[in-house]
Amino acid sequence: MDYSFSEIIEFCESEKVVYEGNFYLQLKSEELKVKVSENIYRCPFCRKKKTQNYKYKDLVQHATSIAATNLNAKVRASHQAIVKFLKNDFGDPSSPSQLIYTKSKHPKAKQDLRFVWPWMGIVVNVPMEFKNGIYVGEVENRLKELLSKFNLLKVHYLWNFNGHTGNIIVHFNKDWSGYRDAMDFENYFYVDKFGMTNWVEKRNTALGIYGWVARADDYYSGGPIGEHLQKNGELKTVDEITNIESVKACKLFQDLETLIEIKRKHIEELQCKYSETKFLLNKMMEEKDKLRESYNNEIRRMQQLTQDHSHRIFDENEKIRIELDSKRRELTFRSGQLDNLVAQCECDIRKLEDETKKNTMKNSLLELASLEQKKANEDFLRVVEEQKGVSELLNNRTMIGIKRMGELDERIFHAACIKKYRREVADVKAAEFCSKWQAELKIPEWHPFRISTLDGKLKEIIEENDEKLVALRCELGDEVYGAVALALLEINEYNPSGRYVTSELWSYREGRRATLKEAISYVMKQLMTLKRKRCAF
Repeated sequence: MDYSFSEIIEFCESEKVVYEGNFYLQLKSEELKVKVSENIYRCPFCRKKKTQNYKYKDLVQHATSIAATNLNAKVRASHQAIVKFLKNDFGDPSSPSQLIYTKSKHPKAKQDLRFVWPWMGIVVNVPMEFKNGIYVGEVENRLKELLSKFNLLKVHYLWNFNGHTGNIIVHFNKDWSGYRDAMDFENYFYVDKFGMTNWVEKRNTALGIYGWVARADDYYSGGPIGEHLQKNGELKTVDEITNIESVKACKLFQDLETLIEIKRKHIEELQCKYSETKFLLNKMMEEKDKLRESYNNEIRRMQQLTQDHSHRIFDENEKIRIELDSKRRELTFRSGQLDNLVAQCECDIRKLEDETKKNTMKNSLLELASLEQKKANEDFLRVVEEQKGVSELLNNRTMIGIKRMGELDERIFHAACIKKYRREVADVKAAEFCSKWQAELKIPEWHPFRISTLDGKLKEIIEENDEKLVALRCELGDEVYGAVALALLEINEYNPSGRYVTSELWSYREGRRATLKEAISYVMKQLMTLKRKRCAF
């Protein structure tokens, strides 16, 4: 825990205030006496001194000087209490305007006397007047001026069903400065005989405003005063409050000792780091000096090299100038040769343009031939689909047939469902799965491919970690997964834009697309064989 210096000073000052208040009450109650005779005074806290015959001013000076020393808080507080008592309760007897001090009884400050804490003061007998059916307290300028002297935290006016009760509760700060303000508040009324005892004696006939610091009797008095005190405070003796502050002080000092030890260790660490840093800095400075010396030597060497290099460049430039003159003459000769070559190149360029035009025409013819071939394939497939003696000759059990690219084989799904479900529901499940995944293949947003290099070429291959494919493999096995993956590859190759099943001539023996010529040749052979068989019958 971190404590600021101001917090430590505040605690010491609050301890001094407690001592000062106790000693001041003892002086006022004459437990401790300072006046020996009419003009002779003594210090009750310096009994070991032989000289105890002080005049009023000498005792004030003695107490003031002791209160200003660096002695412990109790000694300084005791002498500060003497100064306060002499000035407030005696005054300077040598002054002609000083009235003779009349001693009045004041209740002794007992150590077990319980106060309402946080400190509160009670003001009673505030003038009131009856307005609009209720009593209203008069807020006089004198009362406002009076209450403003004591550093009040807040002022609370007490009311009941009849209106203002004529009583006020004033709140002081919770610390020892608040205790000092509370005692000053009580002494103000006590000196003028408007304290608590005077109020008790003259309650029914009293005139004027009375005030005192709230104690146990007030706390248990009932009524608006007692209720407010019980609601907002508690009873504690000065010793109890001192003990609480002492505990806080012990905790504060323990924390400060811990903090000091931490700071000491931190300082030692900083000193070690400083020593290390200083050592490293000295080492760096030595290295810096060495580098500077090396740099200067290198600069001198570079300057010498530069000078030598300049001379060498001058000599080489002279040689180059001579060579340039020779080259210039040679270039003049070659320029004439280039003119001849340019004329020849122009002729070659015209030949190249002619060849390019011919190649372009050939490419156009090839494209037309390719389109014609594709149209012929499509016409053949349409004929095959229309002619059933031909559809039987071209199927997936013949060497060359018509393959539905991207179409799933329900038999593979059926084989997988037989292993997983009962036989009576396997057919239905197989149809459902096959229909579901055939629909998945048509979704353009599903594109489970990645680019890979095969044989030096970029090619799209199946992404094995795709969520849908992983779930399919877990649910129906590797064979169904392979069938769906193959269908994806076929659709991506033969119909990536539309993503629907297309028919292709296929060589099942070689696993590739068959040409129209191969298909027609195969069909004619099969028809001739079929015809011979029929003739034989």
